[in-house]
Amino acid sequence: MKVLEKQFTFKGLPCLVIFDSEGYRSGYVGVPRGHVLFGATNSRINRHVSMDDPVQYAGVYTSSDDTCWWFGFDCKKYGIDEQAMEVYFPDKKLLQIPIPYTDLTAPKTLDYVMHECKKLAMQIN
Repeated sequence: MKVLEKQFTFKGLPCLVIFDSEGYRSGYVGVPRGHVLFGATNSRINRHVSMDDPVQYAGVYTSSDDTCWWFGFDCKKYGIDEQAMEVYFPDKKLLQIPIPYTDLTAPKTLDYVMHECKKLAMQIN
């Protein structure tokens, strides 16, 4: 299951932050049909942008809407956001060994993923 945690527009491009039932966030930035990058692969994008995490997804978000081509990244290599899990998926029990987080492994917040979406949007706009 996934939750649309935030939807916003930056530099004229739609942005999404998704929180999934595994406890991680993903960020997406869309380009409209007619944009020079519409249909581009994630490997092409990664050659031209500087991000904390590489773009791992390129494509339509749903088969019913092909007016936007989305570029997405996920934060799965970081820790699980247990507080957000309690809010969005209160009945899901996490089987996880508690580990101390460092700056490199801490769960990525909504603000962080929004910032990364904005960074991506500025580079592909």
